[in-house]
Amino acid sequence: MTAEIDVKQGQTLRLGLAFQTDAGVPMDISTGVLSAQVRDAMGRLVADLDVQAGGTVGLAAISAMTGGWPIGRLVADVRLSLQGEVDFSTTFVVSVARSVTV
Repeated sequence: MTAEIDVKQGQTLRLGLAFQTDAGVPMDISTGVLSAQVRDAMGRLVADLDVQAGGTVGLAAISAMTGGWPIGRLVADVRLSLQGEVDFSTTFVVSVARSVTV
């Protein structure tokens, strides 16, 4: 099942996630290199997300960034490079809507 995150244009986006082994054990990612991107249905880059690692991975996009995102369904994931191996989170959908109140 693919996760779907709802965000409105101009909204600050903050997400948290954790990498786990196949057995469901949390991975120590403190020495890893993380990156995350949001892309449209054609694969075009919409944004590079700010990524911070601790016990979990924190993703963020400031309101000025999401204000320029196109309305509709976008996709994103997180890339982890750790000890010579590369892993990716599950791809998730970012559903962008126009804000009602301005």
